[in-house]
Amino acid sequence: MVRIVSVHCGRNIQQRLLCMGIQIDDVIKTIQCRHGAVLIAKNNNRYVLGSGMALKIQVVQEK
Repeated sequence: MVRIVSVHCGRNIQQRLLCMGIQIDDVIKTIQCRHGAVLIAKNNNRYVLGSGMALKIQVVQEK
């Protein structure tokens, strides 16, 4: 489980994340990371983030 602390990207990617319901201070679960793509889960929904998008999201380990 990780908490999103910041997103360093342009308006388009921020809008795409918001459409998925992902924003700063959300707690998400990292399920799998393969070839740069990251599979995450939030509220029983799963999303795949491409490597470029995933690298722009800063997270910290949730206690």
